[in-house]
Formats: sequence, structure tokens, C-alpha cells
Amino acid sequence: MYTVAPVARWVFPTVINDSATFCADLYRGHFEREVVRIASNQLSAARQVRAFRRFSSGRTADPKRWIAFGA
Repeated sequence: MYTVAPVARWVFPTVINDSATFCADLYRGHFEREVVRIASNQLSAARQVRAFRRFSSGRTADPKRWIAFGA
């Protein structure tokens, strides 16, 4: 498992266009177990977003609707 953690505050919709970049640290492992930082303050970009939905206040989750990735 790998995690990209932005080093500064950002808003996701602003970084999912073709020209947007952000700086982030890259970690290997699980944050609730053992994690190792393998890169710091790297210039990053979100080039391909598989699914995105804005949260709406007051809206409850529908447990019958899921998005699955992989085989």
C-alpha cells in the first residue's frame, strides 16, 4: 500500500485538472501499522481520477451503493 500525503492544505477539485500540481510526501505501508516515508516534498499531479463525488451536508450514505476497483 502506498499513500500520497500533501504537504500543504489543498482542495481536491482544484488539483484534478491537467495543469495543476501539488507537493506531497510518499509513504509505503499502512498508517495504522508500520509506515515508511520513501520520498519527501515531491512535485505531484492527479492525472487520472477513477471516481469523484462531492460530499453534501445532511446527506446520509447509501450502503447499497459502492464503487469497486480491480478484479
